Amino acid sequence: MANKSDEDMHNLHAQYIEFLRKDLAYSDAHQALSNDEKTTAINQIAKKMMARWKAYGTALADNRRGYVRLSIHDSSSSGPSNKLSITLVPQAKGVLGHTPWHSCIAVDLDGTYRTVHPSAVRDTHTLIYRNGQPSFYRAKSPLFDWTESGLNVTFNHLYPQGLIIRPITSAESNPSPPMTALPMRKIRELSHTFSPVVLRGFSGTRDKALFQASAYELGEVLTWPQYGIMAVVKDTCNDSKLANNVTSNEAMPMHFDGIFKYRNVPDPTPEEPERVKKVLSPPGYQYFTCIATAPKGSGYTLFASSRLFWRYLPTPWSVERLDKVTWGTLNTGFWKMTQEGLALVVRHPITKEPCLRWHEPWSKTKYSTCELIIENDDEALIEAVNSLLYDRRVCLRFSWEEGDLLVNDNVSMLHTRTAYEGGSDREMWRIHFD
Repeated sequence: MANKSDEDMHNLHAQYIEFLRKDLAYSDAHQALSNDEKTTAINQIAKKMMARWKAYGTALADNRRGYVRLSIHDSSSSGPSNKLSITLVPQAKGVLGHTPWHSCIAVDLDGTYRTVHPSAVRDTHTLIYRNGQPSFYRAKSPLFDWTESGLNVTFNHLYPQGLIIRPITSAESNPSPPMTALPMRKIRELSHTFSPVVLRGFSGTRDKALFQASAYELGEVLTWPQYGIMAVVKDTCNDSKLANNVTSNEAMPMHFDGIFKYRNVPDPTPEEPERVKKVLSPPGYQYFTCIATAPKGSGYTLFASSRLFWRYLPTPWSVERLDKVTWGTLNTGFWKMTQEGLALVVRHPITKEPCLRWHEPWSKTKYSTCELIIENDDEALIEAVNSLLYDRRVCLRFSWEEGDLLVNDNVSMLHTRTAYEGGSDREMWRIHFD
């Protein structure tokens, strides 16, 4: 069969052999055979499987000539022209992963999901149970052990990105633990690859003093001239063009916080030894608590992941090409400012991964408008970026619940908000920190 098979058949036959060895390792009858007998038995079973596979492919080719065949197996360029390989679980670009009946899900510390054979991760990952049943494997790390803080919690991974952490409680005998028990430095570290990190079901989260005090456990809290350390984000019903769209009920553009925050950096020359230049210096993180939600089905916060953006960025674009791109903005209203020379790609200070820095062009507003200019590449890049940032494979559509705490990495993630009913109770408190 090997000499008569095309490349696809070679690949599939090798996979059958590999998995038959693993599957039959749990068969008492198979284990009773000698090594030579085991090899013969596996090859015979694989040949029968290949015959059925070939018969199935031939039946499709003869009876469904006008169709595209979808497959969860790898295909070569020399294989059938109507066969398209797809992955059931999004993984690294070009990787299909294993078939569902031969694999499980592994969650790695870099935030990625992949399908693996359990034997490949038993030593490095922890088996996670849901409702008493084995569910997936998660990389072993002290970041997921909160017992030193006296907390027993569950970590629920979201698609395509994000993490919800809930306490395990049992009614009155085990009430919601206080937010003061949260291990804030672990939460900060988790946010580097799992943002947004949501803490749901803890008590005291709408206590202003507790919320502000907990921010200092996360890092260096920033103070803003407009409002101090904490912004109250709610609709103020101010229709003036000079008002801030953040405190309105409007939808907002996809952006990172701090696009207008600069710091002076020494830039001396022989002629001007005291010269300084302004360098963009946005905050590293956002910290929210949800005081009240918008009416159901509105007021979502959307989070777009740089890692997933690069994963799905189509040709002719690439991170190498975009790494050279600079851009600028022309802003009106509350944010009136002209910017230029902004880097489109920056490196994350912790993970060193490339991160997208972007502000969506915006005119769908009665407040500040933003025009974006690509300075040294094709203007078609604007539409390519905007379209992909809202792709469901890249962007989490998050629905708030009252009392939610949320920590988000402002370097690796972009975010925005959908519109909601004007004058509603929706209210968030927000603190920035480094």
